[in-house]
Amino acid sequence: MILELIIIIVAILLLELLYFRIADHFNIIDKPNERSSHSSIVLRGGGVIFSLSMVAWAVMMAVQGNCAVVEGYLPFLVGLLIVAVVSFVDDIRSLPDSVRLVAQFGAMALMFWSMGIMHWNMWWIVAIALIVCVGATNVINFMDGVNGITAGYSLAVLLPLIVLNHDLHFVESSFLIVAALGVLVEVVAGGGLHRAAQLAHVAAVLADDGEGGVVCHILQLQHQLLGLLDVDE
Repeated sequence: MILELIIIIVAILLLELLYFRIADHFNIIDKPNERSSHSSIVLRGGGVIFSLSMVAWAVMMAVQGNCAVVEGYLPFLVGLLIVAVVSFVDDIRSLPDSVRLVAQFGAMALMFWSMGIMHWNMWWIVAIALIVCVGATNVINFMDGVNGITAGYSLAVLLPLIVLNHDLHFVESSFLIVAALGVLVEVVAGGGLHRAAQLAHVAAVLADDGEGGVVCHILQLQHQLLGLLDVDE
């Protein structure tokens, strides 16, 4: 297990550094405005690496012969990738709000399906829950990745969940661990190595709406699993 996690860390770190070069080449940048907390031009789309870490988790589980576990998370992972792709495209070329909302509602519906709570006989509750979850996604998207708010909040939730999961086992433990590692690698690559590279006038990476939406998608799954869990049992 430890060897597989090390491989995932190295792989997503290399992918992040590779993305820096791609984004720099294709001029995928964010120019600061009066509402920005950063004052220099930064690269956009670094949050896409977070979703790739979850894909790496699925591949790792499949290679280990745990395909049944991956199948249970498949609808959720598809929804996660939908959020990541739409958010990434929106960073490059602004998309209509309607497109983003359809993607977000679709992704949340897939998450509900993965959790087994898409009960159409209680459709009004499902509808309200979908609205609340999509609203929470957009609230997190307001966080600015440059100064680490998104990553900090993510770790503040994921790390306690890892501790709780050790006793309650409400979700596959490696799922939470890889999610946290994905955030940590992005912090190291986007904050540490890339900040150092700024001395050579290389732009920093912006953990954008893509990460915000993906992180929220994962955190909502964990929060709702905890809510569904009967602790007394």
